[in-house]
Amino acid sequence: MLTPVLLYMFAEVGAIVIFGPGVVFLGVALLVLAFAAAPVLPAWFRWLTVIAGIGGLAGPLFFPSFLLIVWGVATGIWLLATRDAPAPAAIAQPAA
Repeated sequence: MLTPVLLYMFAEVGAIVIFGPGVVFLGVALLVLAFAAAPVLPAWFRWLTVIAGIGGLAGPLFFPSFLLIVWGVATGIWLLATRDAPAPAAIAQPAA
């Protein structure tokens, strides 16, 4: 007989199996970004990315998932604040 406790356990394990790998892969991708793009990104953003990557690796535990949201909001604000005006598109010249 399936007790409510057993059904709850199956539901939690199923959620981790479904959502866990995506969060872990996102954590790995963020760590790779933080270490591979060192010359391009500012130091504060690399540290924030490392913290979010560690949160992603621990994501199946559910409690550090808010770090990924904080990273996404900080990234969006940083990209909006530092964006330059788009360069005018070059007009294509006909071939001579």
